[in-house]
Amino acid sequence: MVREPSAEYERWKTIETLALSLGSNKTNLNTYVICSGVLYGEGEVGLNIHFRSAWLQDPYALPYIDDGDNWIPMIHVKDLASVTKYVY
Repeated sequence: MVREPSAEYERWKTIETLALSLGSNKTNLNTYVICSGVLYGEGEVGLNIHFRSAWLQDPYALPYIDDGDNWIPMIHVKDLASVTKYVY
């Protein structure tokens, strides 16, 4: 699967590709790029209002974008830390 970044993230993708290519050219160097999605937890407050609204069902029907079939990858920061320590 090839990731196609939007124009504003082209430079980030280029850096990822360069980092991965370094690992493929050296036998004693392993490189990884972890694409985690949106982080939440441990002091992050940007999503608190949405989590609170969903938990309290206030409003009863939460707002959504378009037809509601969109998918946003999310991970708690502690889960990402757990996954990251097992990558190598």
